[in-house]
Amino acid sequence: MSPKTPDQLEHDVRAKKLGKAYLFDGPELWLKEKAVQKIIDALLPADSQDLNLNRYHADSLNAGEVLSTASCFPFLADRRVIIVYEAEDLSSSEQKILADGLPGLPDTTCLIFIHDGKASLKEEVPAQVASQGEIITFWAPFDNQLPAWIMNEVKKRGKSIAFQAAQELAESCSNLEEINQEIDKIMLFSGPKKVISTEDIRALGLPDASGDFKDLEDAVWRRQFSEAFSQGHLLARMGVRAESIFPVFERIFRTLIMGHYY
Repeated sequence: MSPKTPDQLEHDVRAKKLGKAYLFDGPELWLKEKAVQKIIDALLPADSQDLNLNRYHADSLNAGEVLSTASCFPFLADRRVIIVYEAEDLSSSEQKILADGLPGLPDTTCLIFIHDGKASLKEEVPAQVASQGEIITFWAPFDNQLPAWIMNEVKKRGKSIAFQAAQELAESCSNLEEINQEIDKIMLFSGPKKVISTEDIRALGLPDASGDFKDLEDAVWRRQFSEAFSQGHLLARMGVRAESIFPVFERIFRTLIMGHYY
């Protein structure tokens, strides 16, 4: 099947038009976990999850047991969901057993492999999932894409956020999970307000001077390390805690790693 994007998967989840085999790869773990939870919520009523939801980890699973569970029809539900974590650690023998069993999965089963990093179609499970189901890759947005991503996430929750506020929120957090937690707090504390402003996010304790880190970040990118040290000393004299600067370096290394992936 042709590859789908995470947005297309979300559309399928809302329509409850989900297949029987998926592999989630890419570097963004939080987005993969979020997608898995949406599938669980869409396919399994809360009172049937204990009976129809199975989770396995590659280092301890038995491929035959996974396929045996996958062949069982759901109990008091229309679907069964099975998740295999750390799929990249599956042994070649376990991969072969699982790959050979994928074509025979009943339509009532939704089997999801969670793969850290980019899966290779030279491996048996990814190759078979590509044939029988869908491989969906989850990338974190680049830094210049984060404000738009935040604005879209807030819109999904029934409100809007000013671009400047979204930009400041992006600069104040180190990863998508932290951003999501801050959005949850903003949605709660903004009450009936429909438009979230910069003042709203600063009221939650986000740094007022996140933009002051820009000179430090620019110096690191330009490899002007003496200037970077000077900026660090300046921030320290201003009372900025060292841990507040960590997201600057996290953004730099994440951008380099993403560039390597692409």
